Amino acid sequence: MKDRKIINYDSINESLKKQIYKDYPNGFFHLALKIPKADGSYFHAFTYDTSDCVYLIKLNEHWMKSPDDMLNEIEEYRPELGTDFED
Repeated sequence: MKDRKIINYDSINESLKKQIYKDYPNGFFHLALKIPKADGSYFHAFTYDTSDCVYLIKLNEHWMKSPDDMLNEIEEYRPELGTDFED
């Protein structure tokens, strides 16, 4: 059985971040879920599976309000991700 972890997007290690960007070169907004909290507020997150773990990755409000910033960050990684990184 895979491990399950809840992690904030800002805490993701570089290796996992690169893999997410490689899998979703045009962003991952389409994966974001609005998850309610007990106090009536909510947060946005998406799930990401690796060979050994299922992550619930919490997105901060900045990412949800500024999709261009996410796409710009992904673009910065493009040279590092090599030829397998396709649009």
